Amino acid sequence: MNRRSVLNTAGFALLASIAGCVGSPADEVSSDSTGDANQRRPNSSDNNSGGTDDDISLAGEYEQCHLVAIQFEWLPEELQREVDAVMEEGAYSDERIGLIEAIDPDTSYLVIGETPHELLVDTDGDEKTLSLVEAEYMTAPEPRSITVENTDEREHELKLMLVDDEPLVDERVTVAGGEQTEIPATDRFGTFDLTARVVTGHESEEHFEYTIDDAHFDAVVTVTDETVSITQSVADIEPCDWQV
Repeated sequence: MNRRSVLNTAGFALLASIAGCVGSPADEVSSDSTGDANQRRPNSSDNNSGGTDDDISLAGEYEQCHLVAIQFEWLPEELQREVDAVMEEGAYSDERIGLIEAIDPDTSYLVIGETPHELLVDTDGDEKTLSLVEAEYMTAPEPRSITVENTDEREHELKLMLVDDEPLVDERVTVAGGEQTEIPATDRFGTFDLTARVVTGHESEEHFEYTIDDAHFDAVVTVTDETVSITQSVADIEPCDWQV
């Protein structure tokens, strides 16, 4: 989903434990963790605040963080100074901007405090200009899914509803005995009310808070010969640790 980056070039157009900045998630599933508590905000008056743009000295090439929601506090000091410059001046221009090496403008958001920001990049020749725009909510690169599995021998029909302020999913799903099917949910980050009701047989119903973020995986609805249940795997999230 290439939804944000604005690249105006003249000659070219620019479940599991999740840790680090690159690579695939590992296999151990546990509980939520969002890293360190907020320690500094852009434009604060401590000694880490940058001075002028000329004071920003970047290191070598930054590994790109694969997460969608990237906390400001995770950034190295020099990248925090780039953010400071954007917040103070409305934009930051240079031939090299480390923040867009460390964060993919097309798939990730920079979270300052509790507010997500989209990274907008404009390119004019060799010079790049970065600006930050507050986002109403974050979205995953691809929609998350709801898997419905039927462990009973007989076929079952279920009614699924995923609701925020309005229904995001409202479907009837028929699954043969011993089979499973998958339906798209939404790409929007947040916590939603997921309801699964068995229309056939025992007519059980289950309600579940379905969370979509970096730490949570797809929901699984399981229907048996007597009940219906909903589960969701949750992973530990460690702050990205940029290596240069």
